[in-house]
Parts: sequence; C-alpha cells; structure tokens
Amino acid sequence: MADEGFWDSYLGFAAIMAIAVLLFFALMASLTVYAGMWPPLSVVESNSMQHDDERSQLGVIDTGDLVLVQESDGEDVVSYVEGRAIGHKSFGDYGDAVIFRPMGDDDRKPIIHRAVLYLEPVGDSQWRADALANHEPVKWSVEEGDHDAMGGVLTLQDYGHASVELRVDLDRLDRGAGFITHGDRNHRAGDGFVDQVEGGPMDGSLVQKEWVISKPTVEIPWIGSISLLLRGVNVEQVPLNSVVSAVVLLAALVALPFAAEHGLRALRGR
Repeated sequence: MADEGFWDSYLGFAAIMAIAVLLFFALMASLTVYAGMWPPLSVVESNSMQHDDERSQLGVIDTGDLVLVQESDGEDVVSYVEGRAIGHKSFGDYGDAVIFRPMGDDDRKPIIHRAVLYLEPVGDSQWRADALANHEPVKWSVEEGDHDAMGGVLTLQDYGHASVELRVDLDRLDRGAGFITHGDRNHRAGDGFVDQVEGGPMDGSLVQKEWVISKPTVEIPWIGSISLLLRGVNVEQVPLNSVVSAVVLLAALVALPFAAEHGLRALRGR
C-alpha cells in the first residue's frame, strides 16, 4: 500500500502547481488587456539602448530584458525634445522609447529606439519642428533658418545620458513627416548618429507615426537573456550580470512551489 504521506505530499504539490498555472494565465490575460495587443511582452535582442557596455542596469533597456508594451498609433509618443522641456522620462532618459517597423515593413524585425524629434516637411526642401519653439533647456542650432523652416544640419548639443552632439542632415531626409529616432547607446567618440544616417536602419526615412507598433512601459530585467542564450541570438551582447541574475531568479521561482509545499506541511504538522 502506498505511503499516505507520499500522497499527501504529491497532492499538495500538484495543487500548488495548478494554482501557479492558473495565476500565470490570469496574469498574461491581464497584461494583454493592459497592452491592447498580443504578445504583451517583448524580448530586447540588442544592446542599442544600453547605457553601459558591460553591465545591465535597472530602469534602462538592456539586452536580455523583457519589456511590457502598450499599443500605440504614434499619436501619444512624447519625443526627447518635448520630454526634456516638460520633464517626461522613460528608461533613463527624456521622452518615450518606441517599437516601430523599419520602413513600415512587416517582414523586418521591429526596433526599440528613442523618439528624438518630430519633423514635418515645409515647401520643397525645408523642415518644421514645433517642439523646438519651446526648446529650453535643449540646446540646438541649425545651419539654415529657424524651427519653422530649417535646412542643412540640425544639431542637438548635450544630448542624452552620454551628453553627445546629435547631428541630423536635414537635406538628405526623404520628404514625409515622422520621428528622428536614436538608440541610447548609438554614439561614437562623442558624436551621436541617428537611425536616419546613411547605412542606418532607417537611412534617410523618418519613422512615420503609423509605423509605430507600441511603447515599452515597464522593464522586467534579465529574464529574456535565457531566451537569447538558448536561441543563440546576440549572445555576446548579453551582460554577464544579466545572465547571473536571470539564473538566480529562475532558480528561486522553481524552488518556490517546493518551499510553499514544505511550509504547508509544517503548518499541518503543528
């Protein structure tokens, strides 16, 4: 005859696991409602938004993080320039990070970068940036014109967490309104380069509002690094402390049902 204690232990553990599964599905359903889309979570697969080359940081989008997203049509996006003027920050810097389809192409992998500034074409060759009208405390200059009719190179000084000089060649941009975008890490020798530079993911095209899929809103650190390691995706870009933290966290989650079951048995034995 099977030991009665064995069955008590087995049934108790099964009950805890069933509750955990139900809670997981309830959580995913709630997150989907919040996000307004499926999936509600996205794994960060590159280091273009990291603020440190070697270590991940809480509150910053690092390689191997999960981010909870919220559906966006681009109309609710606050650019870096706007955010700096009103004090609006996300993930360690001013303005919103956005997830967008490069060139609006559904077949290309979406990109998570920061919206820097919204530009609208004026006439045949100039650009307007209304956010620059209230530019304080953003320092900027342009070779030709003013914020309502600009040409040549637009420069934002002291940009971002690295305080770089961000330069945008307005004359090489394709005509059509949209956002200048930039990865927080994408700077070389103190000079920022936006996604719209030659050879960049957007080359000369601005990110149109309808190309925006969602905005990341909450960072869930480290967990996605396990997925990247298992899939062999950008393994060299995953910070070591993210891997260590993910393993420790997963081990704690695996041990939790056993600890709960042990605690219940201890309570019943009193």
